[in-house]
Amino acid sequence: TDLYDQGYCLSGGAKFGADMLAYPGDPSLFHAQFTVRLLQPGAPLNPILFKSAARGSHTARKHLLLASLPPEAVLPGGSIKAGAKPAYMSVAPEAGFGRPK
Repeated sequence: TDLYDQGYCLSGGAKFGADMLAYPGDPSLFHAQFTVRLLQPGAPLNPILFKSAARGSHTARKHLLLASLPPEAVLPGGSIKAGAKPAYMSVAPEAGFGRPK
């Protein structure tokens, strides 16, 4: 994936209600930095699902990363154009995560 090419290690994110977790290095040495949610190309973002995804990510002290391909990157039949790059939106708490309790 594009995130892997950027140096992130990826693993399943079901434990955190996400599609994937993105680590800044080896998962045995680092905590996940992002919970990654994959969005359907061109689909509207449901505000209630967005809020719950952000709340779940932030409770786990991770940033929410939304990823989607542009609609023109998806070919008829669902295959993806070669070289298509996803767009990302990162969501973090306004005040940061603060100090651990």
